[in-house]
Amino acid sequence: MFRGTHVTGVDLALKRPRISADDPQEAENVLRRFRREGKIWEALTHPNILQFIGTMNISGETYLISPWLEHGDLSKFVSARLRFLGLSEDVRHLHPSRAAFERFNEWYITHGIISGLAYLHKQNVIHGDMKAANVLLDAEMRPMLCDFGMTKVLDGTHNITSTAMKGAGSFRWMSPELLSTNTPKSLKSDIFAFGMTIVEVITGNVPFPDIPNANAIVAIISGQRPAFQQIFQISFRNLWILASACWDHEPARRPSARDILAIMAKSTGTSLFEYQALGTDAYVASTEQAASRRASSSGSYVTAPSSLANDQEPSPTDVQDDRVYPPAATRGAPLRRLTMPLTPQPPLSPFSTLGHGTRRHSESQQEAKSNAYDHHPYD
Repeated sequence: MFRGTHVTGVDLALKRPRISADDPQEAENVLRRFRREGKIWEALTHPNILQFIGTMNISGETYLISPWLEHGDLSKFVSARLRFLGLSEDVRHLHPSRAAFERFNEWYITHGIISGLAYLHKQNVIHGDMKAANVLLDAEMRPMLCDFGMTKVLDGTHNITSTAMKGAGSFRWMSPELLSTNTPKSLKSDIFAFGMTIVEVITGNVPFPDIPNANAIVAIISGQRPAFQQIFQISFRNLWILASACWDHEPARRPSARDILAIMAKSTGTSLFEYQALGTDAYVASTEQAASRRASSSGSYVTAPSSLANDQEPSPTDVQDDRVYPPAATRGAPLRRLTMPLTPQPPLSPFSTLGHGTRRHSESQQEAKSNAYDHHPYD
């Protein structure tokens, strides 16, 4: 992943596939997945999906172009924030990322993630690799789903239309049916992974951080799940209840993304049990009616707040965000004069994905240069 600057001054992320010269067949497979990733991305548009700006050809190599997001990936951010919270107040006061860390709100982030996932599922799209490392944060702390290299599209009967995803992905976020059988990934396995992502949001760590992958796999298959710790804030309990529903051992008992949005709209842990008692259709209908009444009484929607205290749990139905990125004036300009720092850095794994859009551009090597990796502040 590279960082570039648009002629208008907008920072961009440029992604290219990693191809092994030693294995021509694997190289072709990588290119095929890369092209499919861009094709799927291009059709997706949602505030919580990273925007796909277009493609660029540089020295015969194709790059996918997306906005460069200020706060990087959620996994690195929550890990850095965890270290920040362990500092003394005097040291925290001087920390360059203090403002961002203090604005972070677990409920708001979780709602943004499931909003993006619900949009994908409504389009019959399986993300396939849901985890905090595949969520980016913009300058306003809005989460955006990214990395669609594992994404698959379902047909009208919920069958995967291309090669089934079996055994590919991240073990600690994979559901027991994926780890123990030859079952392809599904909407319900995405929900399981979302539950594990909630764990990352709350704890700042990956699921089962103290054991190796092999042990984590055995734990998940045997029914073990991360445990709620007494040191967690009481306000996290509702999120943990939600996560527990998402990682149910039986896929059919996991709520859908639409169900989760309805549950979060009521902002209480008891809403989960109401959902289980009423059933999906009745529960969602009652929630949507309540949201309609709130909107009518307020007269208008409110904008997502720029800062939320940790003990607040905003009602998602009261938040409307129609911002677009980059600004309209930028989207019509050609992608030229991409500039890079001279000091190479390790590849930016959190940015191994891109968003949505309709335009493509081809620029020559003279018009665009990308010769070094950039460095993100939370690496």
